[in-house]
Amino acid sequence: MGIVLVSDRNMQSLANYWRKHNSAISAVIYNDDGLDVANEKIRQLFIGRYLSFTRGNTLTQMEFTIMGYMVSGYNPYQIAEVLDMDIRSIYDLTQQ
Repeated sequence: MGIVLVSDRNMQSLANYWRKHNSAISAVIYNDDGLDVANEKIRQLFIGRYLSFTRGNTLTQMEFTIMGYMVSGYNPYQIAEVLDMDIRSIYDLTQQ
């Protein structure tokens, strides 16, 4: 069956990123999925179907990398230096 992620509105892009890059994740249940939709997704997974759809945006690899640095305690100036990028680019990517 695999892993099923349950995502709120703020973490939807991150959940979609993991769904796209990790084959162990079988589906994402979104915050506005009704109970019927969530049950149907789980039922489809139990019978062996692959759910290939995602909804909303997905983090890019660069956004994910920057998020990793931020979680590790780097500030935007340090991230710009490590990644050899302009500070404005870092701010733009963190706003998305």
